[in-house]
Amino acid sequence: MIYAVVSEPTFFENRKEEICSRVFGTFSGKHAGAEPIMAQGNWLVSGSSMHFTRRVRFDDGMDKYRYTPSEIADQIKAKGADACYAFQVRNPLHNGHCLLLNDTRVQL
Repeated sequence: MIYAVVSEPTFFENRKEEICSRVFGTFSGKHAGAEPIMAQGNWLVSGSSMHFTRRVRFDDGMDKYRYTPSEIADQIKAKGADACYAFQVRNPLHNGHCLLLNDTRVQL
């Protein structure tokens, strides 16, 4: 099943140990953050652009909250908002993220 087409792909080495060491201070597969990175393949791909042919679904109960950039823009426009703040995370929010979001809301 094809989910996306990458234009002018570039492949590069997945420097897992370096990434984990810089981000988490360890590259132990026992670290919760390093574990999924260490389980990845040895190569990564990027490109000049990517066209998605279908929406990626995880069927984890959270798909209804996953929007494309154009869907987010449409929601902002529909609400007539003059400002918008967002914070993208891959994991559940922790206290630092919550404080950042709350502070931004207060400032706006």
